[in-house]
Amino acid sequence: MTKPTQAPPSGGNGTRDASAPPRGVGPLGIALGYAVTAGLWIVFSDRIAETLARGDSDVLTAIQTAKGWLFIAVTAFVLYALVKVRVATETRAAHEAREGERRFRAIFEGALDAMLLTDSRGAVADANAAASHLLGLPRDGIVGRTVGEFVADGTSATVEAAGTTRGELELVPAGRPRVWVEFSRRDDVVPGRRLWALRDVSERKRAERRLAGQMDVLEQLARGTPLHAVLARLCQVVEEEAPGGHAALLELQPDGASLSLVAGPRLPEGVRGPLELLPVTSGASPSAEAVLTKLPVLAVDAAARMPDSQLVRRLAAEGIRSIWSSPILSGRGDVLGTLDLYYPGEAAPSTTDLAVAESAVGLAGVALEREATERERRRLAYHDPLTGLPNRNLFDDRTAVALLHARQRGFVAAVLCVDIDRFKTVNESLGHRWGDELLRLVGARLAETVFDTDTVARHSGSEFLVLLSRAASQTDVARVVKKLMDRLAEPFVLDGREHFVSASVGVSLFPGDGTDSETLVRAASAALSRAKAQGGNRTEHYTASLNKKALERLILETRLRRAQDSGEFSLAYQPILDTGTRELAGAEALLRWNPPGGREVAPSEFIPLAEEIGLIVALGQWVLREACATAQRWQRPGRRPLRIGVNVSSRQLAGSDMVATVRQALAESGLPPDLLELEVTESSQLGEEPAIRSAVAALASLGVGLAMDDFGTGYSSMSYLKRLPLTTLKIDRSFVVDAARDPKDLAIVRSVVAMARAGRLRVVAEGVEEEEQLALVAREGCDEFQGFLIGPGVPREEFERTWGLC
Repeated sequence: MTKPTQAPPSGGNGTRDASAPPRGVGPLGIALGYAVTAGLWIVFSDRIAETLARGDSDVLTAIQTAKGWLFIAVTAFVLYALVKVRVATETRAAHEAREGERRFRAIFEGALDAMLLTDSRGAVADANAAASHLLGLPRDGIVGRTVGEFVADGTSATVEAAGTTRGELELVPAGRPRVWVEFSRRDDVVPGRRLWALRDVSERKRAERRLAGQMDVLEQLARGTPLHAVLARLCQVVEEEAPGGHAALLELQPDGASLSLVAGPRLPEGVRGPLELLPVTSGASPSAEAVLTKLPVLAVDAAARMPDSQLVRRLAAEGIRSIWSSPILSGRGDVLGTLDLYYPGEAAPSTTDLAVAESAVGLAGVALEREATERERRRLAYHDPLTGLPNRNLFDDRTAVALLHARQRGFVAAVLCVDIDRFKTVNESLGHRWGDELLRLVGARLAETVFDTDTVARHSGSEFLVLLSRAASQTDVARVVKKLMDRLAEPFVLDGREHFVSASVGVSLFPGDGTDSETLVRAASAALSRAKAQGGNRTEHYTASLNKKALERLILETRLRRAQDSGEFSLAYQPILDTGTRELAGAEALLRWNPPGGREVAPSEFIPLAEEIGLIVALGQWVLREACATAQRWQRPGRRPLRIGVNVSSRQLAGSDMVATVRQALAESGLPPDLLELEVTESSQLGEEPAIRSAVAALASLGVGLAMDDFGTGYSSMSYLKRLPLTTLKIDRSFVVDAARDPKDLAIVRSVVAMARAGRLRVVAEGVEEEEQLALVAREGCDEFQGFLIGPGVPREEFERTWGLC
């Protein structure tokens, strides 16, 4: 704030006070000095004259006369000097006073802050040009009025408070909006006058108020205040800083086709209605234009700019003609909504209004984005992120309500478990991207096939749950199931081509199969398992026996998960002999599970389960290490090398670490790679999966053999001879057992041997139980055989004793 320099004493108009004494010695001092000097002169000069005259009166008279003239001359000179000094002092003081007054007036008039001089009564005696501008009055209109007459009621007490020299006031200028000023007042600058300095701090106060409002909004966001309340407070902040306009916040709907009013607490009722739902189309409204262009839109005369807009016409009927709309953007640049200001008449928003609104747009973006994130979080808590369908949580909630209604109204409710057959084949042949697309398409078809009152949910993987909540009878349920199966049998377009899939369905009914969601889903899952076990593409209804099987399976799974850590697995070795010499050629390692205190669990029971729950990989690694180490023990110089055969599943071959596992097992045991033969069983996926083909090729490059077990039982046997680097074909026992009596089985044996010979592959006959069978396979050209004729699989110690390998 500008501070005036020290001015000389002045009157009401700021001029010099002539009655003030000059600086220096005063009149009394001069008179006393003169009297003392004259007295001393008379006394001493008379004595000197008498001494010089020596009694001569004429001399004394002459001396006295000369002394008198000398005294007069000296006195005149002294008086002249004193008067000259006095005049010079007064002249200099007057000049200094005039210069000080000039400087004071220059500062007073030229100050950027408003300056007022008030008298002892508090009335304004003088005001500068800045004060005239601040108060909106000419100087004559200010002089004579008190400062308090310009102060708003809320801060007038500050003016009257004794001892207050600094503070803030809210002033009410003539013909202008209220302003806030920071003031200071001093009593020691001009005698009898009080100097006021007023600085306009309205912008700072607005910024503080705006910041306080924004902080309030941020605090509400942090406290989790509902969105409408947060945005209503934000509208109030805008309207407080941009008086004359009505603020409104519109949110863009998820479909992007319309805007809806979220907040506008001070909007007139006639204005709120048209804003409840606005289409986002070109020319529909300034708000729609702001969304489409992602730029602020200012329509001072909205009717002239958008004559075809129904909204503009309705707002004009309510007196709103000027509209300003700014898009609210997310951090990624997506439009979330708009912040609008509506003005009566054609009053354009001021620069301050726009600045306030723009700052509010950022806060609105934070609020809307937080709400969108929270909505998405709530949606994901009850919906599947891939298909958008309800998840298990929402399915259970809806099932509970549906069962209550079904009980009250006598409806038949049903839960369906629907699973895509062989989905893994689609997923791995086309890739996960198209597998996910298939899941989305299946979910959409299921949802569009059932009634609106029903629920389709994604359960897990390729499995869906369907709640039929209002069926009149079991016949209705069967009709819906058939409709679903038929709909899913229609082709799906993936990657530009048509693909056909089938589905298996398990059905449970309320209340017979369960009275709550968990029980019904469990029952339907058991029925689904039975449908898939029977080949898929079929529907099975739940029965009590299925529950028993499901429970047994759960118990078996629990025991299986603990078995490896408990050391319950072991290997048995079944000999493989040369058909010509009946010498030992090798052995097949067979996995056995012997739980303590219980019966041995057949491989046909636990191997498929281990594959299903993902334990087969860890088990396979252990089997490989054990088998390789055992086979290496059997190798002796001068003895025929003995091969070891190890069964592996397609899941193991598809794993990323299969080749590394085999390499490590060979390295740890020291077994030559050509003495390890991996046996794979035919399956529809074996030659199709790129990962399996890559693993088999890598294993072949190591020198490891690959045997096709149960050859002839799969539908693609011939293709495997071309696709896979096989070293051995093992003829399934079902052909060997009846070959001597069934010409068809004999023809199959001969065909397999012929194909093996053409491909230079070894042929092993499995399941040889009688000498007649051995003679047949030897006659037909099988290289080796195995079966109960020689013996079943036995523990390593017994095998070594039997064949002299100790």
